[in-house]
Amino acid sequence: MPAESSRREVAGLRRLATLLLLACTSAGCTSQLAAVAEPAAVPARPAVTPAYPAVNDMPATRDTKPLTAEERQRISDELSAIRDRQQAETANADAAASAAGAAATPAARKPAAR
Repeated sequence: MPAESSRREVAGLRRLATLLLLACTSAGCTSQLAAVAEPAAVPARPAVTPAYPAVNDMPATRDTKPLTAEERQRISDELSAIRDRQQAETANADAAASAAGAAATPAARKPAAR
C-alpha cells in the first residue's frame, strides 16, 4: 500500500505543477495583450457616448407623398421603353458580330489533327 499512496502523491504533484505552469503562462500572455490592444491608426473614441433613441420613439413623418397611379404607370412605361431599346441594340450588335465572325470563321478554322 505505501507504494500506491506515493504514486498517487506523485500524480497529484504532477497535476498541480501542470496547472501552475499553465496559469503562469496564460497570465504572461494576457499581460502582453494590453500593449497590442489597438493599432495606432484607430481614431480616438468620442468623449461622450452617443445617445440611442428610445424604444418607443417613432420616426418623423415623411415630407414626400407616395406615387400616384399615373406616376407609377408613366415610370413603368419609361422603363419598358428603355428595356426594349436596349434589347434591340444588343440584338443588332450580336447580329453584326455573328455576321462578321461567320465570314472570318471558315478561313481561320483548320481541321483538328488526330
